[in-house]
Amino acid sequence: MRYIENLESVNKKMIIDENGLKITQDAILLSEFIKKYFNTKYKNKEKKTILEIGAGQGIITLLLSKIEIFEKIFAVEIQKDIFEIFKKNIKINNLEEKITSINEDIKTIKGEYDFIFSNPPYKKINSGKLPENEAEQISKYEILLTLEELFYEIKRLLKNYGEFFVIVPDDRLNDVFRYIYANNMNILSIEINKYKKKIEFYNLDAIDFLKKIENKKMIYAHFTDIIRLALLYYYGGVWLDATVLLTDNIPQKYFEMEYFMFQRDDNLKDKKKWEDFDSVYFSWDKDMRIRVMNSVIFAKKNSKVIKTLLDLLLIFWKDNEKAPKYFFFQILYYELMKNYYKKYQCEIISDTYSHELMRVWYEKYKEKEFEKIKEKTSIHKLSFKWGTAEEEYENTYFRYLKKLYNI
Repeated sequence: MRYIENLESVNKKMIIDENGLKITQDAILLSEFIKKYFNTKYKNKEKKTILEIGAGQGIITLLLSKIEIFEKIFAVEIQKDIFEIFKKNIKINNLEEKITSINEDIKTIKGEYDFIFSNPPYKKINSGKLPENEAEQISKYEILLTLEELFYEIKRLLKNYGEFFVIVPDDRLNDVFRYIYANNMNILSIEINKYKKKIEFYNLDAIDFLKKIENKKMIYAHFTDIIRLALLYYYGGVWLDATVLLTDNIPQKYFEMEYFMFQRDDNLKDKKKWEDFDSVYFSWDKDMRIRVMNSVIFAKKNSKVIKTLLDLLLIFWKDNEKAPKYFFFQILYYELMKNYYKKYQCEIISDTYSHELMRVWYEKYKEKEFEKIKEKTSIHKLSFKWGTAEEEYENTYFRYLKKLYNI
């Protein structure tokens, strides 16, 4: 699945493959460094030829395309699938005359260039677990191109007195210095960016949220809505509320989806049973907008749906002191899916499955019934809000599971 990302700073747009490469902070930092250099330090106005090594889907080249002295940018990308997206990004921005895309190994490229830039694969192969996505492996790890090979190719392709720009993490700086000097090149400028990965809360920081909570404007449930979305967007994985019980391993299929939450299934057969259990929460009325459970959320890193939900919440809390409804997250998700993101809807698996155990919690324990509940799902939403009187009942699911799981 692909979507369009608007690059507002340069009035360009970019096709992003959700299963492919993403726009990274490294790419943004490098492009900003290069733009600053040519806008403030470089005084020569002669037209120049530029080479990018490892263009990916074209983010850096697109961001630099407005620099006037760049007469021609030659951008090399070795991965065929990524290259095809890059070509489309050039076409939709009408940059065919300025940008030449090349689907080859940099080691086969000939010619000489005034400037070369690269956001290279700088991770060593043995430096951690490789991503499952092959395109991501090649773009981040020294699989097809090592840093040592990169600087050899830069030396080979750079004109005399030409200049190059690269971005690398500080743990590879010693290697970079060694490769530069080994190729008889010099370092003209270094910019060390000591940034910390942080969540941009639209000019709000944690203290603003805590003040809202302290002033009884914002409840903890709404604050944790932001926390869970932020963690999932930046890192990927699964969010489980503390009130979730797992009776078996989590199915792998949920981790393979771009995102997943249990939702209201309009095709459920025993709807009345659930309406009798909790008519406020479980309803299939056409006007019902509380149709998703956010106690359990699976998401891949940089998920578009998760990012949009996070953005909407942060924008809302920037200018508001209180949520209009307790189930504000659920209503927001419903409106987003119904009106804007239908094509991004995840697989619908009934949220009643994850509530089955809660429904019978204080009923008499029945082994066959329990097995049927577990067949539907291993993920069970419980609650900390029950009273203590029911806990004295004998032979209930509560008593059985308390003993079974030592809770």
